[in-house]
Amino acid sequence: MAGRHEPGSGGSFYLSLATAALRAVLVLAAVVLGVFVLSRAFPSDGEASVPTTPDQTATTPAPTTPPADGEETGGGGGGQPETHDPADIRVQVLNDTDVSGLAEDTGALLEDEGYQVPTIGNYDGSVDQTTIFFRPPFRADAEALRDSMFPTAQLEEADPDLRGVDLTVVLAEDYVEAQEA
Repeated sequence: MAGRHEPGSGGSFYLSLATAALRAVLVLAAVVLGVFVLSRAFPSDGEASVPTTPDQTATTPAPTTPPADGEETGGGGGGQPETHDPADIRVQVLNDTDVSGLAEDTGALLEDEGYQVPTIGNYDGSVDQTTIFFRPPFRADAEALRDSMFPTAQLEEADPDLRGVDLTVVLAEDYVEAQEA
């Protein structure tokens, strides 16, 4: 007879149910995987975290070659650039000396001045002189910080890949000597 359907068997019902459940699991897995990939590609704070080594000491990308006089040159004229409120500046303090606790003590001083100090640790590289690495919008802040707390420091533009902080202060022996005087 035309138009009539044969009644389904009991086995086809269970096969349809199993197929639907498998499809639901695959869709759910795809959604979870997509959310995971997107969360890694776009961190929630808008910036990548500061790289750390397994012992939780902060690292800084290799600095650029410093100019002969120890300071970055250029930058076009026209008046004094504005500084930011210290409460809006994230400063990473790294120790490149043998003095234990120097970065922690200096970080506490910076916090007393109103700066945010999210990272304190040891510097993985080596600097001959205390250095303040700055992201370009924070050059004037680096100069002000040098003038107020680190008079022997040289200024250097940070690697463009540095994220999570605005300034990085790498403490060297000249800072220790100045503290002892």
